[in-house]
Amino acid sequence: MNRISDSTWFVARYRETVQALTDTRLSSDPSKDRCPADPDLQQHISRVAFSQSLFTTDPPKHTRLRKSIARYLTHHQAELMRPFIDHTTRSLISTVTKRGVVDAVAEIAEPISALTIGKLLGVPKADLDKIVRWSHDLMTEQLDDNARCVSANGHKALREYTAWLLQNPEQATTDGLIGKLLAADTNRLHATEILTMVMLLLVAGLDTSISLISSTLLHLLCHADRRRLLYRSPGTIPKAIEEILRYEGPALAPVHRVATEELTLGDNTIKEGDHVFLCLASANRDERRFTQPDTVLIDRHPNHHLGFGHGIHRCPGAPLATLLTQTVVTALLHAPINIELAVHPRELQWRQGKVRCLRSLPVRFKSATHSG
Repeated sequence: MNRISDSTWFVARYRETVQALTDTRLSSDPSKDRCPADPDLQQHISRVAFSQSLFTTDPPKHTRLRKSIARYLTHHQAELMRPFIDHTTRSLISTVTKRGVVDAVAEIAEPISALTIGKLLGVPKADLDKIVRWSHDLMTEQLDDNARCVSANGHKALREYTAWLLQNPEQATTDGLIGKLLAADTNRLHATEILTMVMLLLVAGLDTSISLISSTLLHLLCHADRRRLLYRSPGTIPKAIEEILRYEGPALAPVHRVATEELTLGDNTIKEGDHVFLCLASANRDERRFTQPDTVLIDRHPNHHLGFGHGIHRCPGAPLATLLTQTVVTALLHAPINIELAVHPRELQWRQGKVRCLRSLPVRFKSATHSG
């Protein structure tokens, strides 16, 4: 744990990160930040877009918001979507494997994630491509004026579309989450909260799933021995995905908290008003918590990683993202065709955004006797 300035701390160790994520005196609400450590961070489009959302509120408001969707994002609910995910995945992979070289991000991870999130929410299938584009634009890292413009335009387009969809609920499928939120007790969520919630689920659900699927595929394509192990022991796939999630999960930007009163974090005194930045990726490589932290151990157990966060702000879509990834990996491992990287790993590029995600992942499908 390092002190960056008189009022700013950077936390990289697992124990202190977990403590910070569960301490109610460290607030997620930017409105409680009287002296921003970084004004640009406060004005980031993604932060403005999701102000007073699940990720930027504290109890009791956060409790009410989370309760409104928690029942729809459980492991059980994810399992109810398994038949749809299985069918969608098999159909899509059957199509792309005939093309030779494809971009596994744009032609596998993105459409499978979009179709699943769209099914969950009830979004018209015809609108999914533009929603994916707007989501990526909104989450663009604002490194210059052009990037800020891209992010702002993505936010505007997605917000206007979501508002239109909520005003015209007949456009959404009746069994989707949008319809359920609109039909729920009006005391639970007001109109602006529903709008923000749907936008958040679209953006976070898409980016998290796309990132996890593509990162897992990249890892397995670069490690044939692990690919063969999963082919021969498919029951190991869930553990393998959790381990890859620990090793190189979607969380890229540090989690920001502000102290609402004095507290002790680790061996340090955090004063009221201090800023605390939590690096989940670093905590997931803490040698005090994980044996051989810089090595992927496919059967690591236990594996209490922070890839999806921890505590009340843990990603609510985690069960769906992991199920999607398991389904894609299983389908590709057992497809009657070989898959390999079509470029050298050093040629791959990552998006400049809040979520760690590949820009593209060119892969080549080749007919061959399958050996894993």
